[in-house]
Parts: sequence; C-alpha cells; structure tokens
Amino acid sequence: MQRTIIAIVFLVLIAVFASGCDPSIYGKAEIDKVEFIRVVAIDRTQGEHTGVRITITSKKAETGTREAGGGEPEVANTMSVEGETVFEAIRKFSTFTDKNLFFGHVEFILIGEDAAKEDVLKYLDFFVRDHELRLNAKVIVVRDGTAKEVIDTGNTSEHFISERLNILMDAIGANSLSAEVELVKLLQMFDNEFASAYLPSIRLSNLIDREKGEEEKKDLLLDRFAVFQGGRLLGYLSEEQSRGLNWIINKIQTGIIVVTDKRGGKVSLEIIDSRSKIIPSFNKDMPEVLIKIGLSSNVGEIQSSEDVFNIDTISYLQHQQENIVKSEIENVLMYGQKNNVDIFGLSTAIYHRYPIKWKSVQGEWQEIFPKLKINIVVESKINRTYNIRTPITRKSGDK
Repeated sequence: MQRTIIAIVFLVLIAVFASGCDPSIYGKAEIDKVEFIRVVAIDRTQGEHTGVRITITSKKAETGTREAGGGEPEVANTMSVEGETVFEAIRKFSTFTDKNLFFGHVEFILIGEDAAKEDVLKYLDFFVRDHELRLNAKVIVVRDGTAKEVIDTGNTSEHFISERLNILMDAIGANSLSAEVELVKLLQMFDNEFASAYLPSIRLSNLIDREKGEEEKKDLLLDRFAVFQGGRLLGYLSEEQSRGLNWIINKIQTGIIVVTDKRGGKVSLEIIDSRSKIIPSFNKDMPEVLIKIGLSSNVGEIQSSEDVFNIDTISYLQHQQENIVKSEIENVLMYGQKNNVDIFGLSTAIYHRYPIKWKSVQGEWQEIFPKLKINIVVESKINRTYNIRTPITRKSGDK
C-alpha cells in the first residue's frame, strides 16, 4: 500500500513539472514578442545568382502618438530579405528583427510575375511543408510587376495591404471575372497531371485625383485569371474568357450581361443565379463532353423607350443572353485547347464518370484534348424587373 502511494505521488510530481511552460524551449515565445505575418510577397531576384526576395508585412503600434481613444495608432511594418531559397530568406529575418515571426496567420501569398513565369511550385514548396502555415492562404499572381510593389503600394493607402486584399477578394463576385484560389486547391490542380492550374491576378494601376490636384499615383486593381502550364505562368485570360471559365467551373456569382432590344436600345441584365454541369460521354472509343449552363437574370436597366416586358421581346433578349454566354465559353475553350491546358476539369469529369474507359485514353490525353469535341447548351430566363416595369424614357403617348 505504501509503495502504491509513493508511486502515485511520484507520477503526480512528474506531471506537474512536465506541464510547466519553459520559455527557453525552442518554438515558444511570449505573445508580445511575436510578430503575426498576414501577407507574404515572393519575387525572383535578378543578377549573377538568381534567388528569391521575400517581403513580409504586419501591423505594429506607432510609438509617441495616441489616438482619441487612448490607444496608439497602428502602422505597417514591412521587411524584405533575399536568399537562395525561400526557407533561407525567411530564416534571415531572425538576424535583424526583435520579434519571432509567426506565419500561422498568413492570409495571402503574392507571387511576382517573374517568379510565376519561372516556376511557381518552386517558390511554394516551403509554404506546403512548414507546420505553421495554413493551407487556406489565398494565392495571387501580380501582373506586370513585383509582389513587393503591391505591398508597398497597399500599405500607403488608408487600409493595410491585408485589409485591401480582403476588400478586393470580397468584391470578386460582383463581375465574376476571377475567383479565389486557396493554397490547398492550387496544390490539387498541380497534383493532377492531366489538368492545368489557374490563379487570380492583381495589378497596379495609375490613378489621378483631379479634385485634389494630386499627381498620378498607383492603386491595386483586381485583374483576370492567370493560367499555368506545368508550374510556369503561360498568360492571362481576357475578361470574356475569365467569365467563360467561371461559367464552366460553376464560379459565377453575379455580373452584368448587356443585350439590345429590337430597336437597338441597350438592356442590362443582372445575373442572379447560375449552375453548370459537365457531362462526359464516349462516341465509340473517343470521349466527348457536353457543358450545360442554366442561368436566371433580372432586368436592371433599360436605355430604350420600348416596352420590353412582353413575351416576344423577353424571348428575344433571352436568346441574346444565351448567345453571349455561349460565346464566352467557346472563347475560353478555344484558348485552352489551342494551348493544351485543361483548366476546366474535363479530364477529371471523364475519369469520375468512366473510370475504366478513362484508362484507355489517359495516355493520349495530351493529343486528345486539343481536338476534344465539346458541345455547349445554355438555357436562360429573365424573371424579374425590380420595382419599375415601364422604361423611364417612355412617354405615355409612345407606342
């Protein structure tokens, strides 16, 4: 009995001492000594030895000033360092920063265009392997510039760069010309040897404040899809192609389709609902694909005196709407087949529907895809007119 009591006391003492938090243990730090990184920018360095430049940014309190509420205002803390690899460059931050950098809160990974053209996988490998980083970080390509420029520009506006990027991503569905891609989704696309990847892109645009008489300055703008062949940036889709891709991959949220009535007056239709379906089939031994699109829209604007709310005119507008959507899809399919990049998930759809037959064609997919027969069916309807049925330009005597 005495031995049992001694053993229990001994185990309790071990548990008490072992559960203590020793600050000397590597990887542990006090909260006030931790720098939470929100955005990471990756650029390819030029010169005799090609390497990588990592730029990070976080918030810190500005000492010496106080806001009305009594707290210190926050400012952006931006740092850059170069190295031969991403891991080496990030570790170099420890040589001059007074805090431990924590990457577990990274929301955005920005890839400069030169780095994307070289090999985006090469620069993302660290972010996949590191235990701190979350795979739901959003990956974005910087078009016609460096990722560092985006951070520098974003941090000079009224919002921090992470807030500015979140605002852009929140507005991404307003026109459906792009889509968010998280790191885990990007890895899945690259992991499929028969498919190609895409990412959203942003760019810097010159703006002039004429009221204040300020000189030209730069701001961030949401751009279109960036397309990859292998791990390298191939190019960018046009606006029509970008929305065409979103039709196929079922990422349309809303947007405006402009059609004309029988007199040539413009009518703006707002997309309120969309759904797509990829239906593969086999004709003898060759695969074929049917893409079915269904959408609903509202009449949001009428620049005409004609009453469009009759069966014949609504049918006329619906037919135009369907042709525009079909044209956008055909445009992006032509781009994909011409460049032999399956960014649509067609190979995956065929595999899931016909796993056995897929094995007989997967070895020749690179030759089959550019010539793959793809049929498109678009069905649409215009259901609502909002609060006003009669065009405001129509006079009571017009007929």
